[in-house]
Amino acid sequence: MEEALDKSLEATLIESVKQGDQRAFNRLVTHYYNRVFRTAFGVTRNEENAREVTQQTWIKVWNKIKTFKGESAFSTWLYRITTFTALDFLRANKKHQRLDSIEASQENEGIKSIQLTSDHADDQPRTALRKKEIMEGFQRALEDLGEAHRTALVLREIEGLSYEEIADIMQCKIGTVMSRIFNARRAIQTQMEDFR
Repeated sequence: MEEALDKSLEATLIESVKQGDQRAFNRLVTHYYNRVFRTAFGVTRNEENAREVTQQTWIKVWNKIKTFKGESAFSTWLYRITTFTALDFLRANKKHQRLDSIEASQENEGIKSIQLTSDHADDQPRTALRKKEIMEGFQRALEDLGEAHRTALVLREIEGLSYEEIADIMQCKIGTVMSRIFNARRAIQTQMEDFR
C-alpha cells in the first residue's frame, strides 16, 4: 500500500485545488492514482473500463472538490466517488461489464487457444495450468458477485479498508458491510470448491 500523504500537506493541497491550482491537483492525482485505479478495476473487472472510470473519477474530483468539507478523510471521499462512478459506469455499459482484460486482449488478437510458455525449463506445465485455472475460476466467481458484494469485498480485501470506512463509502450500516463481505466470501468459496 502506498505511503500516506502527510495530513497537513494534503489539507494544503486540497485548499489549493479548491482555488483552482492545477499543480496541487496533479500532486493529489499522482499520490492517489493507483488506489483509484485498483478500486475501479476491482469493481469493473476490466482494465480498459477501469482506466475510463479512473479518468471520470478525477474529472468529478476536480469539479466537486469545493464540496469536500473535511468531515471524513479525503481518501474516504475519493473512494466514495470512485465506487459510485464505477457502479454508474457498469449500469450504463451492462453489455461490456463481463469482459476482463485477458479475454479482451485474446479476442482482439484473434487467439483461439492458450499457449503456455515459460522462461524456465524446469517449470511444470501442469502447475502453470492449474494456477491459471484457479485464477480464471476466481475471476469468474468475483464477476458473478452482485455489484454491492463485489465492491465491499474489493474495498476490504484489496484496498484494506476498515468496515467503518467501507460503510461510509457505500453509505450503509457496518452490519450491512459485514454481511456483504461474509456472503461474498462464502459465494466465492462455494464456486471454488472444484479447485480444492
